Amino acid sequence: MDEVKFAIKALFAAAILTIILQMKVSGRTLESHGQEWLENSSVSQYLRKVAGGAALAVSSGSKVVSEFAGKAFGEVPHVQKASRLNLELKRSPQVQPDQPDVQE
Repeated sequence: MDEVKFAIKALFAAAILTIILQMKVSGRTLESHGQEWLENSSVSQYLRKVAGGAALAVSSGSKVVSEFAGKAFGEVPHVQKASRLNLELKRSPQVQPDQPDVQE
């Protein structure tokens, strides 16, 4: 029963907070005033700069990795890649040409 009381109290508090934030002051709601304050605060400006730097670092890092992978593996079709590794697929000398392949 305590859980139901808590849920009702939380619902009531959320409804009251929503009503208060929709009140208009100077032609705008308190919610819009709060949002503008958060967007223009020094903390949010600092976080935007940090996020921009992180995005630039990820972009530069992915370019470096992509260029390295391109140089290391090259732009060679799949058929030629196996020959670059010197792989040859041949039958064993013990297999007779008239023996059927065993498939499991």
